[in-house]
Amino acid sequence: LRGLRLEGPGGQFQEPGRRLVHSLCALLHACCRQAPPTLLQDIAGAPLRDLRRYTEERGRVASAEGEEEPQSLELSDIQVAIEVLVKLAPLLLEGGIGVEELLSLTLTAVKVGEDSVASRMVTGLIPALLPNPGSSLHKYPTVEDIWDRVKRWERTGTVSRVLLLLSSLPHHLLICTGDQSPPETLDLRTSAEFWEVVQRGLVQPDNTSRKRAMYLLKRAVDASNTLQSEICSEYKAESDTCLFWWSGEKGKQLIQLWENYILIMETLEENQVHVIRPIFPRLKSLMDATVCNDQGRAPFHTSWLLCAYKRMFESENKTAMKEGLFQFLDLGVMKYPFRTRELCEF
Repeated sequence: LRGLRLEGPGGQFQEPGRRLVHSLCALLHACCRQAPPTLLQDIAGAPLRDLRRYTEERGRVASAEGEEEPQSLELSDIQVAIEVLVKLAPLLLEGGIGVEELLSLTLTAVKVGEDSVASRMVTGLIPALLPNPGSSLHKYPTVEDIWDRVKRWERTGTVSRVLLLLSSLPHHLLICTGDQSPPETLDLRTSAEFWEVVQRGLVQPDNTSRKRAMYLLKRAVDASNTLQSEICSEYKAESDTCLFWWSGEKGKQLIQLWENYILIMETLEENQVHVIRPIFPRLKSLMDATVCNDQGRAPFHTSWLLCAYKRMFESENKTAMKEGLFQFLDLGVMKYPFRTRELCEF
């Protein structure tokens, strides 16, 4: 495995190289099951060092824009190291060997690694680190451990990777689905940072990130509509209002508002004016829903509307952009509870 070199477009495994790597990793796993903890730690140390070196070099590349890129591990080498760690991860967890370092390096690779490396991390290594349903081991990292680290990433340049990670994790571990939810479920609907990630994702330049953000939004709305329980996202400051809330009593009104919003955002993926124009009345109705009711709570937060208008203003169709601008200027934004900071950033 250490001497294996796999060549192909983008550094991807090629047949029969992929089969060889998987077979050798399976053999290594079988041998390590019989090995004492000290030997297992020594064997896992090599791919961990490769992963540490890779993340350090990628981190330097990310922080040294415009400078000469340092020599990095060949992509095939780090891919082999990842496959070894995927196979060894259950054994490392059972023995409590290097779990903290492995989780830290894995998330760093998601953040700064090449696309193929980040993708393999979220589809292979991170699932291997999470507990299986009904597992009695307490050494496994939890989704909450992952989220506590990820939500502290700086905002610029990492939104797409956060969305990649969240959309790849098991849905039932991210959002409560009722009494059937496992105890390790982290209900992100109550996290203000989660909703900020979704909002930033909805206005990302790349279509893939927008689709992932929309996927997370739909899952949260569907779960809320199914459970019909009281929920409100956290406040980041006393003057803030929650970005997302749900109430069984207001469920019918809320699902209609959110379905309208999802339809608007999906329609804005089109560039034809005749497709976009019919959503303007829906935008106006959502804007009206941002005004607080008698209980002092607005059904809809204004920041979601700013996401929609930002998408409209960045449309490739100049006519659609112009009509969206005229519609926004006709709203009379002073009538609605926009915060000064929101409008300044907008």
